[in-house]
Amino acid sequence: MDEKRSNASRISSQFAHGEDKGEPISRQEEIFSDFFFPLYYQPKHKNKSYQLILWFLSFLELLCLSFFKIDIGSNKQSIVSFYIGFIDFSSTGLIIGQGAAFLAIVLMVIVAAIAVFQGVAAVLYRQIITTQPWILTFLQVLVDLLMRVFYIPFIHSFITTFDCYGDENGKSYWRAQPTIQCLSGNILQIISAIISIVFLLYFLAYSILVNLLIFKHDPRHGGLFA
Repeated sequence: MDEKRSNASRISSQFAHGEDKGEPISRQEEIFSDFFFPLYYQPKHKNKSYQLILWFLSFLELLCLSFFKIDIGSNKQSIVSFYIGFIDFSSTGLIIGQGAAFLAIVLMVIVAAIAVFQGVAAVLYRQIITTQPWILTFLQVLVDLLMRVFYIPFIHSFITTFDCYGDENGKSYWRAQPTIQCLSGNILQIISAIISIVFLLYFLAYSILVNLLIFKHDPRHGGLFA
């Protein structure tokens, strides 16, 4: 633990003052690095069983995603896709209809809450690492689950809010609730769709940054371009 704290202080100092000759960095760069610093010091294979479970769940979701299919004639999921889709949430939003908008909003709150938690941990990092280091471990696990297990289900739920199809008359309807015209017949659907698009862009940027920064600087320890 002492070695970990020493290493953390060393890299924190590098973030705050620059690695070469103590050259200072801009305030924006300092805030950016501080925000992601609590996620550092996760060995790539810290727990093989834990990593194996995450890998299996990610593989299962990707496998289910490969079965996703919409019948062009009925504009509904095929039978196989319907039942398998409950694993990766591709069927959930379509089943609950207008509830898909509420589900997407709840998931947005969860993503935002984790980001706020991460920001608080960054601000109080020195106090947390010396008194309650388990909080950082808990945060790391949350982000790990968000990026590797819940990423596809969350993306599916966001997309469901604006997943529409057109009929032979040229009108567009919301697939989750075919009685509602897409982005014109229901204020909840319109608002949730707009917010979902914004959160999709945010979630994509956030996931790229986390995958870039979640491991140590040493490329042998992992990272997006390792």
